[in-house]
Amino acid sequence: MLALASCNQQQDNSAQIQALNDRIRQLEDQEKQLELQSQRDKLAADQAALDVEKQRLEAEKAQSAQAAPAAAAPAPEARTAPVAG
Repeated sequence: MLALASCNQQQDNSAQIQALNDRIRQLEDQEKQLELQSQRDKLAADQAALDVEKQRLEAEKAQSAQAAPAAAAPAPEARTAPVAG
């Protein structure tokens, strides 16, 4: 009878071990998912910062483009009356 109880105890332990191994795999998968989500969040934040910088540079470019034609336009010639002589 003692041998039978020992066998049953071993089966119980293997079921617990299997359950713990399953839980470990589940936690490892959750950890990977959290790491991936963290990387996605960081990439999204970086993308948002780059978008803001792009808009700032485009605004500067637009301002420069508006200022450039005025600076590049030739000054009107000063016309003087012909000197009678």
